[in-house]
Amino acid sequence: NYSFVVTNVGNVPVHDIEVVDPKVSAAPIACLPSTLAPGDEATCGPVDYTVTEADEAAGSVANRATASGTDPDDGPVDSPPDATTTPVTPPNPALTLDKVVDGVDDANFSGLTDAGDTITYRFEVTNVGNVPVHDIVVDDPTVSLAPIACVPSTLAPGGVAECGPVVYTVTEADEAAGSVANRATASGTDP
Repeated sequence: NYSFVVTNVGNVPVHDIEVVDPKVSAAPIACLPSTLAPGDEATCGPVDYTVTEADEAAGSVANRATASGTDPDDGPVDSPPDATTTPVTPPNPALTLDKVVDGVDDANFSGLTDAGDTITYRFEVTNVGNVPVHDIVVDDPTVSLAPIACVPSTLAPGGVAECGPVVYTVTEADEAAGSVANRATASGTDP
């Protein structure tokens, strides 16, 4: 959102004051008041500009504007250009996942974790990016063929979602291997 202040730094009145800023407006931008005595100021705008993908790629919005008016003899009066550079932060969506064993149920009371016992997993997803992420789910094909829902399913930057719990039954193959190796990933959609 741009606004402009035009100051008459000359020694005669200037009328028909306007600002030319082709980046934000195809037409000249009106100023109030439109006539300035020496030393007076006019406010022009505000005018909105929508950041583009090109601006995002450049990392900033560079913009130049000039003021113009007419002197008492109907001659043109132009200001030197004034410029601004506004940094643009590119979106950086990012999630982290913390998978936790919430407990093991010794189904056969053997005192060991072996075939038939169950392991309960829960997941914590954190938005470590700089934009909101929605439709967050956890994919853990060892324990669930379907994506595991998270609450909340939309996270602002810094937000945390809890997913699960889900229960996995230890197999004889796990017992023979001596452990249950399990991997999960979190995913979502950026704005």
